[in-house]
Amino acid sequence: MDPLVEIENLKAYYRAFLFGVDREVRAVDDISLTIARGEVYGVAGESSSGKTTLIKTIAGAIRPPLRVVSGKVTFHFDGGTQDIYAMKPEDRLALRWKHLSYIMQGSMNVLNPVRRIRHSFTDFAFRHMKVSGPVFFERVATHLQRLKLDPHLLDAYPHELSGGMRQRMTIALATILTPEFIIADEPTTALDVIVQRDVLSMIREIQREMGSSFLFVTHDMGVHATVSDRIGIVYAGRLVEEAPTPKLFSKPLHPYTQHLVGSLPRIGDATARPSLEGRPQPRHAAGRLPVPPALSEAHGDLLAEGSAARHRRAGAAGGVFCRYGRSGLSALLSLSHVTKVYRQGGMLGRRLITAVKDVSFELGAEPEILSIVGESGSGKSTIAAMILGQTEPTEGELQFSGKTVAIHSRSERKAFMKEVQPVLQNPFEAFNPLKRVDRYLFETARNFSFSGKRPDREQAERMADAALVHVGLSLEEVKGRFPHELSGGQLQRVAIARALIPQPRLLVADEPVSMVDASLRMAIVNLFSRLKNELGLSIVYITHDLATAYYISDNIIIMRKGEIVERGQARAVLDDPQHEYSRALKDAVLAADF
Repeated sequence: MDPLVEIENLKAYYRAFLFGVDREVRAVDDISLTIARGEVYGVAGESSSGKTTLIKTIAGAIRPPLRVVSGKVTFHFDGGTQDIYAMKPEDRLALRWKHLSYIMQGSMNVLNPVRRIRHSFTDFAFRHMKVSGPVFFERVATHLQRLKLDPHLLDAYPHELSGGMRQRMTIALATILTPEFIIADEPTTALDVIVQRDVLSMIREIQREMGSSFLFVTHDMGVHATVSDRIGIVYAGRLVEEAPTPKLFSKPLHPYTQHLVGSLPRIGDATARPSLEGRPQPRHAAGRLPVPPALSEAHGDLLAEGSAARHRRAGAAGGVFCRYGRSGLSALLSLSHVTKVYRQGGMLGRRLITAVKDVSFELGAEPEILSIVGESGSGKSTIAAMILGQTEPTEGELQFSGKTVAIHSRSERKAFMKEVQPVLQNPFEAFNPLKRVDRYLFETARNFSFSGKRPDREQAERMADAALVHVGLSLEEVKGRFPHELSGGQLQRVAIARALIPQPRLLVADEPVSMVDASLRMAIVNLFSRLKNELGLSIVYITHDLATAYYISDNIIIMRKGEIVERGQARAVLDDPQHEYSRALKDAVLAADF
């Protein structure tokens, strides 16, 4: 192996004074690894496992309260050897973009929203090339053409490009100086399957052409199977397993790795997938957290949150929840020839955008999970907004429980929200960061009591606890905690519990697992299936992830450009798609076939 990056016994800790306690959090705890020239090294792990801190320490981007306690990060650039923590700050800065560059998860974290894209290239790359402006932009144009991008896009603003096109621009920006080492942090997480496949192909192609090494960080094991040569699994601040990609997928050794690989849903395989309770936590100097039951045979240093309270059933909370019966209904939800047209622009230039065109479907009387699948701009979220009564159809009719959905007053809105509840894509956007999450639950219980009477504090707590038990949590675990004190998976489950409190008959879940780590993804997907069976809930599950749609759905609708192109029983449709677009979506799904 010809090493480009060598990390030796790296330890990086956060020191913080929280709630009267001086704590030292061991975010990176004695990690050693080597990345070879021309290699794509993948890093996988949960939120709070130490992935982001590892990236920061490798790049030398250290700010208080983070500090490097010990260890070395050595680069072998231009035939020399550089220890990044022995370098002066100005020398370290000179490495960036020219030798070491970074592809961020969100393109808007790189591209300035109020300046044209050409200015981003000028800000980051111009001073390194040391050429005149015209020569610089001629080279930028040539680079964009090599990446199959139109050079005219340099004069566009970021908001004028699609998400996939913006991400391609950030890749072009990160590779314009042909750096030897590129860190890619979740670069395709928010993209549709077809766009994701194209972006990954672009990354792989340019990596082979330039011969650069990549550190590719993502929680999506399907992405790792596609792009990574070797994979390191990070858990609780430590590297617990490392192997070539085919070997790691075919013969995982560590219990956590086995869970990650085993939890991947596949089209054509309806086998039940496991859920992992708890999450890894960085180690505290003061002690250790308990290992969750699912990893009880694991390495003794692994940490996770666990609580016996999670395994209680809803009946122990006083029988607050009951299963709904629908014997008198012909259809719970019905859309008939629904069209939604948005008007964009002002008096001098107005255009019409048809987001949804002549869509009809029904959710029957029996509980079911209906998946709506399609790329960005296909109309999925617009349908969700109409079902939730947030916007009205331009044409057609939408009925819930036999009545046309038309909300004109606050009382009508409140009555409707008792029946239909949303689950948002990003749980952190559903909660005020300055407000404790249990207050949301209590207020929901008091405002949307299914009995019609406003409950007192004790009753509201029982209702909140019963809802939390259904999602694998308890009031004891979340009481007094702010959103940032919970993981993304925990907060998403709290959001689902909040939606359950009014005892709705329909949940509308818009990309509910796209922001969640790999193992927690299956916990939430399995949770939806259990809620359907235990509570008689119907769920509209909006996603671009065909594998989870295959796993969870009774029926599926595939949309493109506002229209339904294929529908039917989920497994029948995805096992043998008939429409060319459905086949293209299926072909774009990333799978670990080793």
